[in-house]
Amino acid sequence: MTKIIFRSAFQYDTILSELAGHKLERDVFKELDVFVSEMQKMWDEYNDIFFSYFESMGITMPAIWNVYPIHSNGKITSFSEPTTLIMKENRDEVIATLVHEVCHVFCGLDQNDVVLSPIWERVSDAYKEEELVVREHIFVNVLARAGLRRIVGQEKAEALLKMEKDYEGLEKAWRIIDGSRSVAYDEPLKFLEELTEEN
Repeated sequence: MTKIIFRSAFQYDTILSELAGHKLERDVFKELDVFVSEMQKMWDEYNDIFFSYFESMGITMPAIWNVYPIHSNGKITSFSEPTTLIMKENRDEVIATLVHEVCHVFCGLDQNDVVLSPIWERVSDAYKEEELVVREHIFVNVLARAGLRRIVGQEKAEALLKMEKDYEGLEKAWRIIDGSRSVAYDEPLKFLEELTEEN
């Protein structure tokens, strides 16, 4: 089973900040260590629940997956490879972002093609008039919602997902997902199949 490891990578944090035109002061690196420690402890409660859930669907990742928190620099957002998360005071929001980015990773790994490619082809074909970013996020958002519901519960997951429903690139995907008649929220592959049948 996959184990997520949060890493303090000061040089990486510094380089990304400099690329964004922002200089980090040396004293902020202690913040990074504290953040990494807190997030590791928090995620450890969810790790096995999350990955065993996806493994039950045949969706896997390598045994160790590193995650790199960075300071906000005003330009760079969280991204999936290498999995990089913007540090935030609200740790629950960081968990929700991590789940989203890990679901991008799931979709990009060849080892998951047997399970995910047929469904991706259905989504891509059903919504071929939409931009690629919208089609990708229909797929990723459905997976991420199911994973988040599994680890934090339905009510908290839905509250956390509200934050991303206005993001550019995600907003239209969420409108399509939320407009579905399917209620298979905890069976994401079934949800995606039913969604494509509606279109």
